[in-house]
Amino acid sequence: MGALDTRLLGCTRVAADWMHCDHRVEVVPGAGHLFTEPAALDIAAELTRDWYTTRLARADTRALQGSP
Repeated sequence: MGALDTRLLGCTRVAADWMHCDHRVEVVPGAGHLFTEPAALDIAAELTRDWYTTRLARADTRALQGSP
């Protein structure tokens, strides 16, 4: 989420309030909606990668333990 995209940021925070799972709204400082600013897309990609690797590692651990 880009910090400069205030309209979408508000909508995203409202949507996050409705979620019933582990989540966090991350804001990339100085970024707009399309992340065209220098390094903004790299930061967004790193945050996305970290989210997936954390959740996939957790899912893998549960699968090894036989939990759903």
